[in-house]
Amino acid sequence: MGLRNSENNTKYSSHQVFTTAQEDLLVEYLLKSSKLQYRLTIDGLRELAYSFASRLNRKMPPNWVKEQKAGKEWGISFIKRHGCLSLRKPENTSIARNLNFTKEHIEWFYQNLEIVMNKYNFHDKPEMIWNIDESGISTVLQAPKVLAAAGVKQVGQMVSNERGEQVTIVGIVNAAGGKTPPIYIFPRKRAKEEWMDGSPEGAISIFNGSGWMDKDGFLTTLKHIREHTAATKENPILILLDNHSSHTSLEVIIYCRENGIHMITFPPHTTHRCQPLDVAIFGPFKGRCKTEFNKWIAANPGKRITLHNVVKISAKAFSNSFSMSNIISGFLKTGIFPFDREALSADLDNLAEVITATDSCTVSQKEDSKPAISLVETKMS
Repeated sequence: MGLRNSENNTKYSSHQVFTTAQEDLLVEYLLKSSKLQYRLTIDGLRELAYSFASRLNRKMPPNWVKEQKAGKEWGISFIKRHGCLSLRKPENTSIARNLNFTKEHIEWFYQNLEIVMNKYNFHDKPEMIWNIDESGISTVLQAPKVLAAAGVKQVGQMVSNERGEQVTIVGIVNAAGGKTPPIYIFPRKRAKEEWMDGSPEGAISIFNGSGWMDKDGFLTTLKHIREHTAATKENPILILLDNHSSHTSLEVIIYCRENGIHMITFPPHTTHRCQPLDVAIFGPFKGRCKTEFNKWIAANPGKRITLHNVVKISAKAFSNSFSMSNIISGFLKTGIFPFDREALSADLDNLAEVITATDSCTVSQKEDSKPAISLVETKMS
């Protein structure tokens, strides 16, 4: 059974894979993804449609199953059926990074934050406002500054001359100064739980081969957070995070909706000023790691820091840096809690411009009235 997809006929036919209600769910997903500042390519939409159809056990055309994604004509027809979707060519990434964010769009972020905080009464619940992010811990870190005789320009310090490997630590903190145990992501597929010896109490590990956050890892992270917050629809929490693509899988959106987890992302390239973890915690953590690594190398001549012991050696840096005072300071300086939309007013002139989505599938509130959602079209190399 094939799809009846004429470019001139965008109405539903009896041969469509999804019902109208199911397509509406796809649109809802795209809305949420766009609100999190993550846009799908046309191929991404096709892969999403296949994943959604598989989850619903829908009957699919043979070419969908073979390619593990919907047909290209289906994707085009889907966009035509939903007028709030459009294809656009994105700006070159290198150009986008050099553009400055405008005050308008940073204020838009704080406006969205205030709306959510008012709706769920988060102004009086700092323990329900969370920030999560990842940072890398390399087994080879630059040596910290050390004491030396005055006038000596070059000071020797024992460090490993190897390239090293990296473990990702997931920091999870709230506006009341609290934190959950961290998550460590290792660049190995086979679990080695002994690598977690000496880790902060309650910490968990993820072994995924890359050592970086992925969609499965982020779902694990959300479950870890819910375990420590008991979030429900009746007792919701707010999570502030960056707009990495791993944060917007279909499974993640469904899990958040079912468990009272609301997410707001920071505008791209602004976390160094908007995110509590970046502003007040990860910096001290990196510095402490250098100190602890230096002490360990000095006490263990001839030995190397490896994936086997990097968590244990950095554990003290975690406990010292993820302190209540540092965490509260991060939320205060960024104006997240207590809420202060003017907290970054002195820095907004140098921030880069972003595009966000409205809450409903309608045209945006910007003067040019462009569609609320954009499916980014990229050229095939």
